[in-house]
Order: sequence, then structure tokens, then C-alpha cells
Amino acid sequence: MLGGFAVLKDLHRPLAVDTFDTNTICTLVHGATPKPEPQRTISVARFKRISPHALRPQGASMPATELTPKQARFVEEFMIDLNATQAAKRAGYSELTAQVQGSRLLSNVMVGEAIAARQAAIAQKLGVTQERIVAELAKIAFSDIRKAVQWGRSPIDTESENAKPNGLGIYPVELVGSDKIDDDTAAAISEVSLTQTGIKIKMHDKKSALVDLGKHLGMFKERVEHTGKDGAALVPVINVTVGRP
Repeated sequence: MLGGFAVLKDLHRPLAVDTFDTNTICTLVHGATPKPEPQRTISVARFKRISPHALRPQGASMPATELTPKQARFVEEFMIDLNATQAAKRAGYSELTAQVQGSRLLSNVMVGEAIAARQAAIAQKLGVTQERIVAELAKIAFSDIRKAVQWGRSPIDTESENAKPNGLGIYPVELVGSDKIDDDTAAAISEVSLTQTGIKIKMHDKKSALVDLGKHLGMFKERVEHTGKDGAALVPVINVTVGRP
């Protein structure tokens, strides 16, 4: 008989199986130790998403994640003119790859968070809110130049309540003094300059302000309509090319 069974026979007593491990029993019966089966590891992440904070030992702190010096410099430079390519050049990246690097840096999560944090800090310091921006746009969009400039109906008009004849034979035009103009109208003026022919006043672009204001308030929805001739529905066209066998 096999050695394993001979041992069991010669013992003349019951064998306590629980005193042997699996490999020992297999050795006694078969005379050889089987190869252990490879362990299968199942990732916990397949079943449940676990926060990194929950996996760290209690009381341990998470390692700080910081920007590299170049990335930090890029954030500072980007806040100057919001030009990613120029900011990458000024931050020390190669001019040949500055455009690609700038786009890549803006898509970086940490860089994006740093820029957002800087913008929020500046807005809080200056008191810039969406309401204030909308209010300033509204001043330009609904400005009335008559509140800044007054003119008469003719060079000799003496009945106008606005501008009086100037005695030069030209249409009288008068500017409202800076001490009398209202704040909303003053905010809509972009330039006041002295020229050889007189004082020049320039207002901000009303149309641009109206468009920006409407977009901000969601009034303008960009929509592309596809129609055929005279508004008819489009007819699908299938091009078939037949080649020689």
C-alpha cells in the first residue's frame, strides 16, 4: 500500500483529523503536497466608492497638493490679461509650445481651482457681484445722450430751453457740466476730450451693452434651423457610387 495508508494502519488508533491541516492530510493520503491555489483579490472600488479620507488612519493628515512653481506663476500671469498663451510664455514655458501649454494648464483641475480662487478673492475684495455688473450694463444700454449734451433747433433759435445761440452762425451745442450730470449718464460716457474744434464726447456702445445684458439674462437663445428652399423641409440626398467589378 501507499505510504500514507501504511502509516494509518500501523497507528492502530483513530486519527484526529482536526489536528492536521489540509496539506498534511493530502500528504498522508496522496504522498504529495498540492500547489496552493492563487489568491483572488477583489477590489473594493468595484462595489463601493470610498473616500480617500475614510481610508487613512484616524488622526493622520492628507498630503498637501500644491502647484508647481511654473503653474503658480502661470496663474498669476493669467490673471493679468486672461490670455493663456501669453501667460504661459511669461511663466517660463517655451514660446514654441506656449499655446498648447496654456490650453493644457487651463484644463488642469488644480490650476483651474487656483484661478477660480483668485477670481473669487478679487471679486470679494472689490465688491464685484453679478448684480453690480448687470446694473452697469443697464446704465450703458439705456443711456440717453440728451442728458449729457444739449443742442438747439437752429443757429438763431432763441426759444430753445437747451442751448442758446452762440453768435457764430452755427448750431448751438452745449455739454452738461460734470457737476450737474447724473451718475447713470456719467457712467455711460467713455470719453470726453478737447479738440481743435471744441469738446468731444463719446458714449459707450449701446448695442453691445444691450446684447451682453440680454445674454446674461438668458433672453437670447442661439438656435440653428435647417430648412430647404422657401422654408420647406429638407429632403435627404443619398449619393451612390457604382464602380466597375
